[in-house]
Amino acid sequence: MTSPLETLIDIIHTEADLLAAVGANYSFGRLASKTNNDWPRVMWVSDNGSIVDTTYVGGRLVSGESGTRQTVQRVDAANCEVQCWGEDFEAAIDLRDAVVNACLRETKGSVRFGSYRVVTETSAGADYAVSGCKIVMQLTLQVPIIMETAAQTVISSQSHAATFVAKTTGSTTSVC
Repeated sequence: MTSPLETLIDIIHTEADLLAAVGANYSFGRLASKTNNDWPRVMWVSDNGSIVDTTYVGGRLVSGESGTRQTVQRVDAANCEVQCWGEDFEAAIDLRDAVVNACLRETKGSVRFGSYRVVTETSAGADYAVSGCKIVMQLTLQVPIIMETAAQTVISSQSHAATFVAKTTGSTTSVC
């Protein structure tokens, strides 16, 4: 069974620029680093988190279903270490930027970015001469914790009936 965090990461990797940059060469979890060792690649490692109140979220549309909405009461603020591996420094930076942009677009801003560090062959030994350059960044993804799924109310029409009363003359004017 896939966790909500892994599902969100899969959605992030469907974003066009990131998909073009890395294809399906991304993984979740530290153990995957041994089997996923060809660049360009992205490795996501969950690193603790916290449960926080939602802000400005009344409900999200259920993916693939019309007429239902999920009620979100709390959010899992999942801290992640994201490793962006490129052939060289420039390729690693380009990949990091693609991940940042995909996160912003696909999470609708429900992401916070932290610091990053660059690991090259000069700072980590000869292994990186073969493995490429790695940029390790910290980010927090806000993953909704769904309380319930409820029917969505669809408003098919609206009518406004309002009048404006002029202060000086007392006459009324229809405004809608």
